[in-house]
Amino acid sequence: MKRSKDAPLTWFLESYNNEHSLPIFKHLIDNCERWSDVSLFVDDTILEDPIFESVSGRIPILKRLELRGYDFPRDLNAFAVAPALSVVDCVLSLDPCDAILPWVQIRVLTLHYSYSRESLAILSRCPNLEQLELELIGGKEDFPRFITPKAQEPVEDTLEFVLEYLTLPCLSSITFGSSDSWKWKSWDERQQQIQQFLLRSQCNITSLRLEVPELDDQQAIDLLVLFPSLETLYLHDEEVTIPLFLRQLIANDGYSSDSSRFLPRLSNLTLVMYGANLDAECLCNAVVSRWNPATETGICSLRSVTIRVIGDVDVDCLEKLSALEKLGAPGRRITISFMPFGA
Repeated sequence: MKRSKDAPLTWFLESYNNEHSLPIFKHLIDNCERWSDVSLFVDDTILEDPIFESVSGRIPILKRLELRGYDFPRDLNAFAVAPALSVVDCVLSLDPCDAILPWVQIRVLTLHYSYSRESLAILSRCPNLEQLELELIGGKEDFPRFITPKAQEPVEDTLEFVLEYLTLPCLSSITFGSSDSWKWKSWDERQQQIQQFLLRSQCNITSLRLEVPELDDQQAIDLLVLFPSLETLYLHDEEVTIPLFLRQLIANDGYSSDSSRFLPRLSNLTLVMYGANLDAECLCNAVVSRWNPATETGICSLRSVTIRVIGDVDVDCLEKLSALEKLGAPGRRITISFMPFGA
């Protein structure tokens, strides 16, 4: 501590034994003015110790706080005054009203293992939230929907909660990850939920990351049709990146079928594909058709294409992909890489 002088401190403490941890914790508290990034995995025995109260008002540069544990004390106010705090990651096993944090200034929030009531209570205190990540959030209770006016990027592991309860008018980026919640409803019901959420939020989605092995290629196409303003797409799914999807991606002339209007603003594309299912010719046709599309198609030119191939490919496929990579030009790139299984 003496050698580092006034340098910001990033530290992590996981302990459920007050007797062994308190001497270390006391030394950290003596230097709390230097805390910048703090992760606490503890129980109430540490947080209720009188020495912890001395932290209050002495954490001017704390930017990120991670709180996980059980039976946190009520009226936890040591972090109530933290002028630089903007990132919070927490598991709270109590009413969030008892966890006194400067919620109004939080811009990035991650919540774990909470019922709808507690999560909504926290979100109602975060009007400036820009990024929200949820893990195992929800419950069967029926609650009013809630508007988070500035949220830009939710990473949804618990779709039901987000789609049913939140309204995100400033949302621009979504990550759909694999989750059992995709299986709880039929695809028709899930698609309707997403449509209703988008209609309610009136948001403009420009970036989408899709990693949902529970979806087949037609379902993925149906989902992507809901995002006509999409500019950036990351797609990783063995069942999706096959010929049906790639044919849908081909930009036809302005007088052709509806496929000509599929993702018309797409300019940045990343596909993670599997060598066993890779149709190199169809992939090349899709990319080439969008590299310099005719004006009448109403489709934007691709600016960046990244193809990651998992597993082995045959010689013919390799030659076609190598030729595709050579289309790159200054300011526009096509990158193709190969990875073994399990990498």
